[in-house]
Amino acid sequence: DRDFGDAVWSELAGSLSAGSLSSRATETTSATDGYFNHQAATQWVHTPAAIQVAEILDVGGDDHPGCKILDLGCGSAVWSCAMGHRDQAATVMMVDHAGAIEAAKATATSIGMSERIETIVGDFLQTRLPADTFDLVLVAQRVKGLSDAAASSLIQRASMAAKPGGRVAVIDLFRGPVAKAPSAEDAHDDRGPDAYAKPSLAESIEALKVHLGTESGRIRTLQHAQDLLAQAGLDQIQFAYLSASRLNLGIAVGVKTGVKPDQG
Repeated sequence: DRDFGDAVWSELAGSLSAGSLSSRATETTSATDGYFNHQAATQWVHTPAAIQVAEILDVGGDDHPGCKILDLGCGSAVWSCAMGHRDQAATVMMVDHAGAIEAAKATATSIGMSERIETIVGDFLQTRLPADTFDLVLVAQRVKGLSDAAASSLIQRASMAAKPGGRVAVIDLFRGPVAKAPSAEDAHDDRGPDAYAKPSLAESIEALKVHLGTESGRIRTLQHAQDLLAQAGLDQIQFAYLSASRLNLGIAVGVKTGVKPDQG
């Protein structure tokens, strides 16, 4: 990320002239790779949100210390390292390309947990993973950069890697159920002003970056995200926005259907 993302914005005028933000001159794998590399290089800004996620998931709680975590598409591993910092007995397997893994190792070393990580260098959409193994599988800031088919495949892979009773957590930017201004007919609506909230400027800019920086990525609605988890065999699906996130990131969590750990 040597240019702080300027190369992405340089394509904006051409994309608008072509009549579509998704119309790129060339559609190569390197385009999306560049988007994910930019995310990894700037992921440190999400540290407060990562700490909040660790608290929400109660990683390292009194009943279940020593969480076994898979960080699928780890980037610089800010999210999983926050889990490992909260649970001093946790272990983390990190999967991503070579450059991201080097960044992830540096993050782990900086907080003294390098001895509790394993790494797999490879494509997080294709690399072979152990099945029915992990208490928690993280898919952080990946879904929005992928096509519908690839996003579905990634969540399926995450679900397969989780043990029965384990959880899959998808952390990303999601669109709310309503994004419109109230009309005259809505004047007496009792849902309140938040029902008509439009995306913030930060959210809108991030959505634009997704269209410019990826071939087929897009920001999913909450319903779509929940459907992806359900289709992967996950249930007890819950969602929360992260108040500590400057981008209003959210987390969708599902439990893998099967025998829960406390049931043997």
